[in-house]
Amino acid sequence: MMRSTKGLIGRLMWMTALLSVAMIAVAVSSWTHLHDVQTDARLAGSVRVAQLQRMADLELSVTRVSLQLRHGILSRTPDELARTLADIQAKRGLMDKILKDYEAALMAQGDKARFQGIPPQVAKFWQVGGENLALIQSGEKSAAFAYLVDHTIPVRNELLAALRESVDFQNQALRQDIEHVASNAGFTLNLILVLVLATIVLLVSMSTVLARQLARRLRQARALAEDVRDGELRPKAHLTEPGSDEFAPLMQALSHMQQTLSGIVREV
Repeated sequence: MMRSTKGLIGRLMWMTALLSVAMIAVAVSSWTHLHDVQTDARLAGSVRVAQLQRMADLELSVTRVSLQLRHGILSRTPDELARTLADIQAKRGLMDKILKDYEAALMAQGDKARFQGIPPQVAKFWQVGGENLALIQSGEKSAAFAYLVDHTIPVRNELLAALRESVDFQNQALRQDIEHVASNAGFTLNLILVLVLATIVLLVSMSTVLARQLARRLRQARALAEDVRDGELRPKAHLTEPGSDEFAPLMQALSHMQQTLSGIVREV
């Protein structure tokens, strides 16, 4: 039989410490990966979705401006024309703000490089639109309509195509972010399951080892006590090993009792 090198209480404390370390590892690993998932989700929500909304608002504003130009051509009174011009001016201010906000939220150099082509096209749209407005304000409605069809709308369509590319890019980036979040979440879930299963296996293994050691020492103590009770005074090597656990004092006392009784019997 192997001799015990540590007390059962000491081993129990060691097992508890090891189990605690395993649980801490599970907690730290879970927190780290879930924090990454949370960060990616926040990025997708606060950046990608917002950028998509800005591009959608910009597309809508461009379309509305072209419609307002046509409405200006069809205006019947100076008041209608004034309201139309005021709305176009408001849309221009809104578009400028959207462009600034969109550019400020760009992080990757590739995104910034892709955006560089949009402001010139917006400027071209307003240049053509301004010339269209000048014709409207001068009362040359036939010429203004012809200019709208021949120049303003084609430039608008070019701008909308460029904006659509940005929308498609942001959509693709959002899908990738969502897939990344889902992948990280799945990896984190699998990692937690593996760590929990490993912890359970460790706990069961340590408990089994400790239970076997405890049962062995109990059997030894019981067998030695029964030998003393039955008058079996010959020492048995496998029952008299002292060990170094909490059963050692009991085993030593029983062994000493057996030896004492054996001495008394020999004297008698």
